[in-house]
Amino acid sequence: MLTSRENDRGTRGVKLAEAGVAARSGAAETARARLERTVRACATASKTEAEFVRRLRAEKVLVRPRYDTGTTGSVVGFSVATTPTAAERAAGGKPVWFGGGRLAKDLTLPRLRDEWETTGTAQQDAAAEWSAARRGAAVTITTGRERTQLDAGLMARAAEDIGKWNTYLSSIPASDTAQWARAAGRTAGVFAAWSARTESLPGPLAKAAAALSQSAQIPAHQRITPDPDRRHAGGAALIVMQTALTARGGAAANALLLRQMMRTMEAFADAERAAGNARQAHELVRVRERELTALHTQLVRTSVADRGAVSPASDSVPRAVTARDGGRPDGVSAEAWEAARLTGLGNTDGAPRRDGPVHAPTASSGDVADRSDRDALGAGEDLER
Repeated sequence: MLTSRENDRGTRGVKLAEAGVAARSGAAETARARLERTVRACATASKTEAEFVRRLRAEKVLVRPRYDTGTTGSVVGFSVATTPTAAERAAGGKPVWFGGGRLAKDLTLPRLRDEWETTGTAQQDAAAEWSAARRGAAVTITTGRERTQLDAGLMARAAEDIGKWNTYLSSIPASDTAQWARAAGRTAGVFAAWSARTESLPGPLAKAAAALSQSAQIPAHQRITPDPDRRHAGGAALIVMQTALTARGGAAANALLLRQMMRTMEAFADAERAAGNARQAHELVRVRERELTALHTQLVRTSVADRGAVSPASDSVPRAVTARDGGRPDGVSAEAWEAARLTGLGNTDGAPRRDGPVHAPTASSGDVADRSDRDALGAGEDLER
């Protein structure tokens, strides 16, 4: 859904030819949509430009730099393409390249550079990675932080980071269009990173990323002044993109993170409404209510089953209730009890609510997560930058 042309905030739109290619190949989305989400995820999770290039290549994206006229050293832009399948290559198909600005207005290299570190050898490292990508050579650094698989316990840390991000959003004046747009792009990047890790096909997280990316589209002249001290949500994107997937026991932390992200969506819907962009506000609310609420319900029910707060057969709550944590039963973890409370499964009469999650303030992730999860980073490590 496009925002209005009058305020110049629409995305590029889908061309009929692109939609036709996707339909004929049986793809769930166009190559451009997939590339936009991948580029956004990699950019948000990256600390430096060199890391961004390595992440794109790790995601099997073809990437090439665009050099300043007459030079092979000053990179001023980039293009990406999906890697052709064996069948496409056999049929003579070639990569279709998209510049960052063709994917979205906020994905041009100058805009992306506003969020990355440029100290030390960052520029030289980036030049080396761009050169390697152009030549099809191996990446120059094989021990970058993008290679590290993070412990699932860090999802609680991501929820804390998004809680702080929401506090930052509450400080942005409603009239500051540029800062809201920048924040929307970063939040879309977190959803995109999470989707890249968990969704084999575009699902609720991908749809949330697409909806928020609409709010990030503003004319280039409204670009916000870079500020290295401004919050950016990069730590959360890093965690959701590199956290080890667990078959059991991770649903509670995921549900708590998603709850925070749903609050984030509410903040952007309110900001769009205040700015007079009723259609975009409606779209954000629609995605939150129809897509994210269903996913949240699924996660908390899985958490309840994993942790034993509710019997999967009866949805009834154990009767050994104590006064702590608002009546949490003995032997039931705080995470599971919070999950049950959020979905209404924690009713003392044992009857589950049928209207989905309760849209009320929840306990902070730090109150309900294992301390070992929260301390997994170590006191000195900073994922937020």
